[in-house]
Amino acid sequence: MSQKIIVEQDVTIPLRDGTHTKADIFRLDDDVRRPVILQRSIYGKQGYMEHAYAGPMNIVRAGYVYVSQDCRGCGESDGYLEFFFQEQEDGYDSVEWAAEQPWSNGKVGIVGNSALTMTALQAVAAQPPSLAAAFVVDGHTDMETWTKRGGVPSEVYFGAQFIPHMVALNNLKRLDLDADGRAELERNVASALSATREDLLHLPVLNFEGLKDDRVTSGLHRIFLAEPTDPLWKKDSTALGKEPERARVPIKAVAGLYAPFVGSMANVWSANPDIGHELIIGPWGHFGTVGAPTGVRNYLEAPAGGRKAWWSAMIAWFDQWMKDEPSPEGSRRSKLYYFLPGENRWAASYTWPPSGSDLDLFLNGASSSAMSSDSRVGALDFELAAESSSHTYIYDPANPAPTVGGVVIDIGQLARFDSTLTADGPHDQRRLETREDVLIYDSPVLDDVVRVVGSASATIWASSSAEDTDFIVRLIDVEPDGFAAKLAEGVIRTRYRHGTNDSWLTPGEPVELNVELDPVVHSFMPGHRVRVHITSSSFPKYARNLNSRVVPELGVETDIVVARQSVHHGPDMSSRITLHIVPAVESESPYDLSSSPRPAELDDSRAR
Repeated sequence: MSQKIIVEQDVTIPLRDGTHTKADIFRLDDDVRRPVILQRSIYGKQGYMEHAYAGPMNIVRAGYVYVSQDCRGCGESDGYLEFFFQEQEDGYDSVEWAAEQPWSNGKVGIVGNSALTMTALQAVAAQPPSLAAAFVVDGHTDMETWTKRGGVPSEVYFGAQFIPHMVALNNLKRLDLDADGRAELERNVASALSATREDLLHLPVLNFEGLKDDRVTSGLHRIFLAEPTDPLWKKDSTALGKEPERARVPIKAVAGLYAPFVGSMANVWSANPDIGHELIIGPWGHFGTVGAPTGVRNYLEAPAGGRKAWWSAMIAWFDQWMKDEPSPEGSRRSKLYYFLPGENRWAASYTWPPSGSDLDLFLNGASSSAMSSDSRVGALDFELAAESSSHTYIYDPANPAPTVGGVVIDIGQLARFDSTLTADGPHDQRRLETREDVLIYDSPVLDDVVRVVGSASATIWASSSAEDTDFIVRLIDVEPDGFAAKLAEGVIRTRYRHGTNDSWLTPGEPVELNVELDPVVHSFMPGHRVRVHITSSSFPKYARNLNSRVVPELGVETDIVVARQSVHHGPDMSSRITLHIVPAVESESPYDLSSSPRPAELDDSRAR
């Protein structure tokens, strides 16, 4: 006869400052001490199926105690949410509390996806002595490198719509308001969630009434808008993104190639090669990785992402580190698995990036492509041109180039800006190539496979008629039928290029700009071309630069300046993109997801 499962609801987990958080605990009805799997949620501890992969009952049946906790200021827990920054101390206290309970054997594993990955990794960074392992899916290691790219606010409208919605549900019920005041705040938050194209273009950025009130948003909108020079980021200084060596327990991480978390997870993985980390990089977007399907071109041989897919991997990982006898520290070797779109197969490596060499492709004036008669089209060559040249375009912040797929978290804001826009993934960029403010550089047709795995960067010599502006570089795979699949993108705000907030341009004077792109894991196949776009906006993924000295996110319509932008190339100004090329690799899959054991159906009738 099956053993009963005990469910204890709203159990108090005290924190060091006296704050009481609440958790639901699932365990077998006996006196056996077992390892604990802890989940810490800002979205509500009762999202069991959504955030526990297979549901708490299945975790208990696999031999664990499962603890699902509301973070400080969330759900049934007391306190005030200061998302991410509070989670190191709170995570440490929660892990140690779980280790000390009479049903615990003293070993605690932590699990999470998306925002819950961020809370989990903060607990890892805190280094509680009872933490044994972590299993996380698609979340960032620090707030600054997520919300800032090249000094530009990134995913700012995701922050404006989705996160305040989740936080407001927690915070509104905590506020001491009369009926009219509560109704007004609820209306303001609802208006932010249903933002129109005009709302997204409104200046100043995030000028929604409901998002101005820290009582509702927990100040999250300020995080997304804070300048890179803001003292706020000192709170971020001990996160794993800033100090990856703090990860002293084995982490198994799953990252979607078209979500903005691959680079940060790879940095943590590579900083500790003897811990025994595993990293899986697959051709998914964020929501494809954590559950919902996503549209991806030509890569159907990759297994589907989602919580059910990761069930067996999660349990096997925790079994290895909390039930089996782990190998001695120093003898563990971290491993990376990555799926190669184009070749459509898995490969593995013990280093990030895998062993290979860097390749420079130079931006030149003349093009051999079919579009060569277009004055906006240049060449992408293996050799530096002998003659100097330049391409010029006009950037008008009132008419920004839209974000078309790629590495982006999208919960509908792209469609709110333009109903024809697509979400994450390698979507066709040809619709952008009719715009006058997009430069195009094409390589010759490839004769061999060009396998790119690792960081990508661009060095661009550029000038502007403005004192401050943005430059955006995109890497694209052009297939034989013309489909232009966006692989990676990078941006730089020129005022921040030297680490301050006042590196103004001298109008018309070229400067050298270093642009970091998203990590690339992709094989360009024979018959394809490598393409690079250069422009000055990708909206709404990145907030627009108004081309004036005002902080762009605080500016108004009268601060908008139309700028004349030029990109220069040739022997004296060698604009180029740098890719990490990997030679032949052996195919190796992380595991056969198609034959993974499926969790049993939940049977709550046995819980009491």
